Amino acid sequence: MATRGKKRILVADDTPPMRIMLEDVLHEAGYEVGTASDGEEAWNRIMAEPGGWDLIILDLLMPKMTGFEILSRLKKEAPAPAAPVLVITGIFKSEKEIERLRELGAIGYLTKTALVDEILFRVNRVFYRGSQDARHYPRILLALPVDYAAAEGWMSNYTSTLSAGGCFIRTVDPLPINRRTELKFRLPETDEEIRTTAKVVWVNEYDLHRKKIALPGMGLAFELIDPEIQRRLDIFIKDRLKKEPMWF
Repeated sequence: MATRGKKRILVADDTPPMRIMLEDVLHEAGYEVGTASDGEEAWNRIMAEPGGWDLIILDLLMPKMTGFEILSRLKKEAPAPAAPVLVITGIFKSEKEIERLRELGAIGYLTKTALVDEILFRVNRVFYRGSQDARHYPRILLALPVDYAAAEGWMSNYTSTLSAGGCFIRTVDPLPINRRTELKFRLPETDEEIRTTAKVVWVNEYDLHRKKIALPGMGLAFELIDPEIQRRLDIFIKDRLKKEPMWF
C-alpha cells in the first residue's frame, strides 16, 4: 500500500456520470484520485504502479475486462500486496454473489445509488478503521429524520450515522460543543420513537473553501435514555451491523 501523505484512490468505472461523481467527491474530500474507463485501463494502471494505490474502487461490469476478472488476477498476478478493493455494484448483492466477492478479495461494496454520505463513510472507514473498531459504540450509516431542541425552538434535520450511544446530525448550523439538547426520532421498520437527552461532543463547521473528509454537522452522545428503549436500540444497531456491506 502507498505511503504518501495523500491517500491515492483509483476509480474504475465505464459509466462517465458515476466515475466523474466519485472523482469529484473523493477529490473534494482531500484524496488524490486516478480514473480508468474500462477494465483493461484499470488493470494497466494497477500494474504500472505496484503498491502505488491505497484503495481501488472497482465497477464489476466493465468492457474489455470485468471487475471479477481484475479481482481474480490481483490474487494471482499482483507483484506487490494489492490495495484494498471496494466494488461498485447495482445488481450483485445476493448472499452467493457477495460470498464470491469476499473470496476474490474485495473488502466491501458501494451501490450505484450511493449518496455522498455513504461514499465518504465507506472510504474513510477503509483508512480509519482502527479508530472505528476502537469506538465503544460502532456506528451504522443511517439517514433518519430527527428533531432536536435549539434556542429558537425545535429544529428538524437528518442523522447521517447512528450508534447505540449517539448520532451525527447533518446541519450547516450545529449547536455549540457541550450544549445539551433533547432528541427524538423513530427507528425504521418498528416506527418506535426514541427520546433522549444528548450532548454535543464535536462539530464539523461548514466551510465552503475547506476540503474535508466529513460533511458539516454535529456529533451527539446520548445521556438520558430509558433502559428498555436503550435495549431495543442496541438490538437494532447489532442487527444492522450484521448487514454492513464492508468486510475486513
